[in-house]
Amino acid sequence: MSIKTLSSALLAATCVLALGACGSSSSAPSQTPTSAPEPTATQSASPTEEEPTTDTDLAAMTTQPMRGLIIEESRRDDTVLRALDPATGTTVAARIFPDDDALTPTLNGCPYNRCYSHDYSYMIMRQSHTDEQLIYHVGYLDTKGTFTDVSAMIPVDPGYSFVDDEAYSFSADGYFYMRRNYTQTEGNTSRYYRLKPGDKAPELVKETSPSDSNEHAFNLLAGTTLTTNTALQFTRTIDNTVYCWHPGDAISSTNTCYRLTRDKGLFSYPATAEPDYTTPAPETTIFKPTEFSVPEFDTMPLISPDDKQIAFMMAPDKNSPFALHVMNVDGSGERTITPDTHPFNRILPIAWRS
Repeated sequence: MSIKTLSSALLAATCVLALGACGSSSSAPSQTPTSAPEPTATQSASPTEEEPTTDTDLAAMTTQPMRGLIIEESRRDDTVLRALDPATGTTVAARIFPDDDALTPTLNGCPYNRCYSHDYSYMIMRQSHTDEQLIYHVGYLDTKGTFTDVSAMIPVDPGYSFVDDEAYSFSADGYFYMRRNYTQTEGNTSRYYRLKPGDKAPELVKETSPSDSNEHAFNLLAGTTLTTNTALQFTRTIDNTVYCWHPGDAISSTNTCYRLTRDKGLFSYPATAEPDYTTPAPETTIFKPTEFSVPEFDTMPLISPDDKQIAFMMAPDKNSPFALHVMNVDGSGERTITPDTHPFNRILPIAWRS
């Protein structure tokens, strides 16, 4: 299966379609691209077939720095990352990853920018090996089409009923992380590895045994610190002292959490040391139209690097296409950005970078 085929299916499943919306509820000043976190999306009317974009100059943009709103565009023969000027929607830089029928994208849907390295030089992919004990190999693809099979670098221990490589991600300091699970009668043994692109052997960072029942999760706190603590599996943090606790939350440098839901719209609340379901934090509504719809998945807002603006995905109702909205964090200056992509191509915004 090609990257394009699975990518389209996955994005369709997560309601990030070229046109259409799912889930329902009921002009900021221009600024040059700045630095910050991660996901949201943009679409058009339900196409019967994806079309190539009309761009002829993307290749010339592949050496430019990736600054601004970063979106993933799924095209027929490749996957393109575009850096958009958040004021105009114009592409200012790009990275192009060629299609390969032997590889499939990960099933994470790229939450928290996990599917790409911090500099956007690599894209995490999987490769099927149905004749082996380890059915799926995990690694990363570069823009030249070279796949680095990290799973193949780590010998598989014999004697286990099931072996699986999962929980893969790039850290903010450039390492590729993954977890290998060995299933046995008494529970899982999990081994956590990391590899710097260009190195030949992954480093074993941590191992947890079946007796460590609460230490088999995976997260990179503040983008770099590995945690296996189940309680912190979906958290976002800046300083490892207070957290946003929902997997769809974004966090600002001032420890403010932002969330987009189908019943409350876009709102914020202060990060807390304890889970927000045990100690509810006060919420501030930022944007909630009378009628609106948000994606079922991949709803994380994107906060501008200077913490002054926020980007998110929303439609006016469940039958209308999603659009990428940008507004000030106080709820003023709401506007819509239209990327300079082909309207039939599927779009997934993943980051806002300086």
